[in-house]
Amino acid sequence: MNYKNSVVRHLAWCLLSEPLHVIPNVTPLVIKPSQTLQDWLGQLDDQPEPLHNYISGQNSTLLGSYFECLWQFFFTHYPDWTLLGHHIQIQQGKQTLGELDILAQETANRHNFHVELAVKFYLKTPHTSGEKQAHWLGPQSRDRLDLKLEKLTKKQLPFFHHDATQHELKSRHLPTDAKQALVLKGYLFEPFKQNHIADQATPFPSINSGTQTHHWLHYKDSQALFLDDKQWVILPKHQWLGPYQHTKNCDLTVLNTAQAKQQVDDHFNHAVFPFALMLVMLCGTQQLKERTRYMLVHDDWPKQANKRPTRENQAD
Repeated sequence: MNYKNSVVRHLAWCLLSEPLHVIPNVTPLVIKPSQTLQDWLGQLDDQPEPLHNYISGQNSTLLGSYFECLWQFFFTHYPDWTLLGHHIQIQQGKQTLGELDILAQETANRHNFHVELAVKFYLKTPHTSGEKQAHWLGPQSRDRLDLKLEKLTKKQLPFFHHDATQHELKSRHLPTDAKQALVLKGYLFEPFKQNHIADQATPFPSINSGTQTHHWLHYKDSQALFLDDKQWVILPKHQWLGPYQHTKNCDLTVLNTAQAKQQVDDHFNHAVFPFALMLVMLCGTQQLKERTRYMLVHDDWPKQANKRPTRENQAD
């Protein structure tokens, strides 16, 4: 995923990263890393204007919406797929029952797919082993892995077969017999330990072992990050998708330890929502790349997040 353009890098991560979890009897949508895909992404990296224009023309303010827009662009523009519809709202009278994220067709075999999309970030709650899905909580405490999986399997995917959905699809001349697939991507964050190894990953039986794992810590413990002189980058929400690398046209500032600490202090003096901080280091090509990332949360997390909602809270 060594692309100059950050949005292309985000798109590549959406397509090629490991699923956060593989649900039994639910097919994950797998995009194979073919030469055709590599060439297409490379061309897009050289001329990213169509991707930028598409994103800017959509409602992509929230991180989940941005994730969905990247997939919509892929299904619209990649030659192996055709986008048949997205955000297909199903109504009964004046009541909206729900919506389908994506209907798309694989052009080679003309197979139709109903695809549900989700990007999630889960923190292992304090004093738990992480072995149970209920041990993993969203940064705002409003989302839990086991509840999300239950909603996907018992509500969102079966909704395709609802009578009202089938009727609406027929009225729009859209396929009613599509295969169903799930795109569930994201990161896991374990509690920070002083002697942790940045690249060390702990396997959890309830979660896909290929999922990338980073670290979280309460603000009161963040001093442990700033003991040595290092280089840091603050990640705005749209940069949470995929790996970071610092290119010549990157608009993110590289901070020293004192500057990063000041930014963290300023944030938590005024806000309670999470703060994403990334440690960067020079790689062999003398280019700054991501080493590991940290999710900093309010000292009262997980209790505090439910008490004072803000617009930032809409990205669990």
